[in-house]
Amino acid sequence: MTVPIPAAIVFTIFFVLSTVTFFALLDSWDTQTSEFSAAQARQVDRINSSLSISSAGPTETDLDCNNFTASVVNTGSVAMVPVSDGDVFVEYTDTGSSKVSSYLQYATTAVTGNSWTVTSFSSDTRNPDVWDAQETAAIKYSISSSMKADAYGPLLVNSPLGAGDVEYFQCPEYLYFHSETDNIAGANYYRMISDVTAEATATATTISSLFSAETTGRVRPTSNNGKSTFLLTETDSVPAATWTATYRVKRDKEDMGFVWSSNATDISLSTTGSWEDIDLSVGNIVPSGAEGAIIEVVNTGIAGTYSGMVRGKDDTRDYMSDVENGLLYPSSHRWQVVKIDSGRLIQGYIENAEIDFKLLGYTIGSDPAYFSVPSDVTPGTTAAWTTVDVSAYVDSDADGVILLIDNIENAARNYGVREVESSFSTTTRKVGPYENTMYMVGIDGSDQFDAYIENSNIKVYLVAQTKGSVVYYTDDVAVSDPTLGSWQQLDADSDVVPAVSSDAVGLLFWAENTDAAADHRTSFREGDSTDDWNGDLQRDTHLQGAVGITSANAWDEFVENAA
Repeated sequence: MTVPIPAAIVFTIFFVLSTVTFFALLDSWDTQTSEFSAAQARQVDRINSSLSISSAGPTETDLDCNNFTASVVNTGSVAMVPVSDGDVFVEYTDTGSSKVSSYLQYATTAVTGNSWTVTSFSSDTRNPDVWDAQETAAIKYSISSSMKADAYGPLLVNSPLGAGDVEYFQCPEYLYFHSETDNIAGANYYRMISDVTAEATATATTISSLFSAETTGRVRPTSNNGKSTFLLTETDSVPAATWTATYRVKRDKEDMGFVWSSNATDISLSTTGSWEDIDLSVGNIVPSGAEGAIIEVVNTGIAGTYSGMVRGKDDTRDYMSDVENGLLYPSSHRWQVVKIDSGRLIQGYIENAEIDFKLLGYTIGSDPAYFSVPSDVTPGTTAAWTTVDVSAYVDSDADGVILLIDNIENAARNYGVREVESSFSTTTRKVGPYENTMYMVGIDGSDQFDAYIENSNIKVYLVAQTKGSVVYYTDDVAVSDPTLGSWQQLDADSDVVPAVSSDAVGLLFWAENTDAAADHRTSFREGDSTDDWNGDLQRDTHLQGAVGITSANAWDEFVENAA
């Protein structure tokens, strides 16, 4: 049987459902109206917002091609908040000529890698630390890989409201921020050395120079060849006082060549018996853009003979295929120069933890230019001076080469390397059993040098070519002998005949031990260095050593014996 539902109940249920539906629709309408109003207001703000990049960088305080400062003006009528919701994109060509496109993350602390932040607003008068209309934001941004010198790339800045602008930023070709550090009226002046970046912060200095009365314009004080002071007002002198003299300079050479450290950095390995990566980017041991590493390999022990050497990360030659190769006798040392890869890696091999690697410095730019895998240029003739032609490997502007001399047998063997037409004729000095060493030599206009090897177990590998970063002498020049038995300082202006060039940053020595019965210490270090480790030169052997010099052209030597 069915029970009829009273009409009143049906009406009540209908009324309740209608009411709920109505209020739901009303609430939805209110929500949509509010969201539409907010969207409309945001669209109005977007219409009223705009940005203009007045300068994409660099500024006078940007010191390298990884970090830049841009000036961006809020040309709209609304504030840009929050700034951290903005977007920054860059596109540029790196030092390897590769195209790089990066989205930069907003940084709340240090700006490193691919990141950016706002460092200040000007004129920040209305709402402190808010990017109000008509205010300029200073945006500091960083890219992870160095930009190629003199290259351009677009910088895109988008505000949180979607307003944006694009402007080109540039890595200026060899421009550096510099602060004077000498008395402008004195005999000394700051020499812009080709591979030393000028300091980053201004330094107080005394400037005192007299000018003719009522002289304005660019004036060169006679005691400071190549320098000038620009007088902004009519005056006949710059008063003797403490001044900050800060300016931009363009160096007379490209950013290339040898960069030396006063004290070497220890980059030794702990793993033995295998080739291991050495990361020179850790702690920024070498900067981005470094192409080669200058390393002194040292046996710190006094009893054991152990193998140890370095190579470029890209070098596929296994110089340690015979585990006896690369020997260092007790207390001995030698030099190597090797290629650094794009990740700032090299490789090392040690037989025992008593073998240390000391990073003396690095090379930067395209001079020297390294070969990924050193070619074997061993002469085919033995026991005679032979001309070695490297024209198939080097560029037309090459003036020298960096070699690895590698003895792969268990016997000391005679060798020699010289410039073509050199009178150097020593063929009775050896490389020790299973030892190797660096050798740099100039090449002539036909891209040739001379070499002498006692037998074919002396291998000669072509590591790099130089194009002006090294000055080669056809015949080695004389160097004064220091007092024996302790560290002694020498001066390249007075202890080398003839004196070295005024813009030299380092020296290359040929050293020999004429004693056929005993090893003797022969060590070199930069003039301000405190480095002090084993440095024996094996009996009846010879090698090349390299060292940086101070701004006063000084270096130190420790020669144990007159032999």
